[in-house]
Amino acid sequence: MVEQIIVFDLEATCFRLHKPPPQEIIEIGAVKINRDGEEISRFHCHVKPVIAPKLSRFCRKLTGISQVQVERADEFIYVIDEFEDWINETSKEAVLTSWGRYDFNQLHLESKRNDHILQRNYKHFPLNEQHAKIAGTNQPIGLANALKLCNLEFKGDPHGALDDAINAARIFQEFKEHWKIKEPHFTPML
Repeated sequence: MVEQIIVFDLEATCFRLHKPPPQEIIEIGAVKINRDGEEISRFHCHVKPVIAPKLSRFCRKLTGISQVQVERADEFIYVIDEFEDWINETSKEAVLTSWGRYDFNQLHLESKRNDHILQRNYKHFPLNEQHAKIAGTNQPIGLANALKLCNLEFKGDPHGALDDAINAARIFQEFKEHWKIKEPHFTPML
């Protein structure tokens, strides 16, 4: 039985270019909650990009992440170990969830690109897809709009990985009796 849910969010390099370089994770934020929706702990870390180490002005403005923050950060290969150690420190039965499939896919893509084998074959379910079914919307909606449907205000800064994870966890808590966590394993679309 799943003991913990890891609600996580990633921010990645972004460019307004016709042919941008591959996206790289530059921030990981996560909230660890139990099945009752109670918060256990939080994780936050910036990541140093190596393919395109200089953040675009667009990316800095969108995410609020500075060049100095990523330059002082460790590369993905070190941060992913920290993140997985945090995920697994209190339980081996954790499910990853994010507001959409992008984060899970990007985590796998970045791991593959760095020849990193994840510690476990994590189960994942995209909160936005199940939220659409629970809330009765025709299709998945953005996190900010989902919060509005619940009469909740966004806390923090949008496109900040930890703030996005905290707000997604609030949606999880709002509908905690309705999530189908034992859904089939979602594999990344690489």
